[in-house]
Amino acid sequence: MDPTQNPAEDQDFNFDAWVRWQNLNHAWSKLSQARRKAARYPARPVAAPEPPMEPEIVYLLPVPN
Repeated sequence: MDPTQNPAEDQDFNFDAWVRWQNLNHAWSKLSQARRKAARYPARPVAAPEPPMEPEIVYLLPVPN
């Protein structure tokens, strides 16, 4: 029973338990969403750093006749 929908005070209702249930429910829904997202998109591989640029060596060859 949701206490926000009932204006009359319910003597049998444990509000602290309801708050704990809501917190657990929200935490679980966030956790399950994160798990589904992690399962949907595999982790990207870490890009290796590129080696430093080296000057390109160009050999001038003779042109054949």
